[in-house]
Amino acid sequence: MFRFGASIELGKIAHIGFDALFPVNETAGSLESPLFGFGGDVSPIKWLRLSAGFMTGGNYDFQVPLGLTFVAPGGTYEFGIASRDAVTFFAQNGPTLSWSMGFLRFRV
Repeated sequence: MFRFGASIELGKIAHIGFDALFPVNETAGSLESPLFGFGGDVSPIKWLRLSAGFMTGGNYDFQVPLGLTFVAPGGTYEFGIASRDAVTFFAQNGPTLSWSMGFLRFRV
């Protein structure tokens, strides 16, 4: 795969970004078509980060990832919970549950 992405920090409270993945072969497990995604996060208060995005293409129709992260004082530790596709919680046809959690993130 060929991957391209970019992001920008908007002040101290927000980030936005874009990602594109392009298949370069047809081996098993490869994407069927290019995958595009964009998203961002915002920190309305120092200890809370909300994130959301949208992606489409590849082997998927579209997905809307959502995340919630709590940041300890000083920003050294973080605790987060996220969904890879929030739409699936409300879908009637073929919902796929996907859930991930991050417990600690160390920054230097």
